[in-house]
Amino acid sequence: HNNYPIIGMDGLCKGLIRITEITEKRRKKVILVDHNEFEQSAEGLDEAEIIEVIDHHKVGNISTTNPINFRIMTVGCTNTIIYTLYQENNIKIPREMAGLMLSGILSDTLSLTSPTTTQMDRFVVEELATMLNMDYQAYALEMFKSGTSLEGKSIEQIVCSDLKSFQIDDEKFAVSQVFTLNYEEILKNKDDYIQFIEQQALDKDYQLIVVLVTDIIKNGSYIFYTRKDQELLEIAFNNEKLRQGSYLDGCVSRKKQAVPAILEVLKK
Repeated sequence: HNNYPIIGMDGLCKGLIRITEITEKRRKKVILVDHNEFEQSAEGLDEAEIIEVIDHHKVGNISTTNPINFRIMTVGCTNTIIYTLYQENNIKIPREMAGLMLSGILSDTLSLTSPTTTQMDRFVVEELATMLNMDYQAYALEMFKSGTSLEGKSIEQIVCSDLKSFQIDDEKFAVSQVFTLNYEEILKNKDDYIQFIEQQALDKDYQLIVVLVTDIIKNGSYIFYTRKDQELLEIAFNNEKLRQGSYLDGCVSRKKQAVPAILEVLKK
């Protein structure tokens, strides 16, 4: 038999499929944006065909069977790279897209104050703000006030909304970053947060989990972590007095500060 009927839920024949079509894999084509590691990507990525990567993070464990465009730049936000692509291809940026891109850069760079910020990021923000005829600093403050509210959110939603996994050899760890102007609310309930972190590490088989609660105004982060990793994190952050909820002055970047420090210790 070469053809087989496709039967719907109603019992009626919807059409035919050839056996050769069953064995043929028509893989979805995907472009990875703002990440290039399997652990941080969509489920089923291993069955898709990666045709391009646009990112500003470290090179991860992605591999392809064919040559692809692999665009990684040391900038504070992937939207800065996307702006560059618009310019290179002489495509006018729609107003709505310009607003989204500006929001992304201001968010990723903490309104151009993060240590990941480059001159390219500053230039693109100025260009997009001019295009939109707006005061980007006033807009950033309003955006942070609105976007960092914890009201009505569960501990799981707060911790897992921006949690990224990282792999080193056969072990994996996770770093979550929470931006808020109301860090007191988390400190007040820190025991509940620590308990959730411990359970999450067991459920997801993480060697360790770190949560950075970043205060945008003070330009630093409060740290929470799995208890067994106290000594490891003391070394990573060069802080012998590290405790649950300790304040790390100037630590605002997961990508450039927290993750490299943890990786360095885990490698040893």
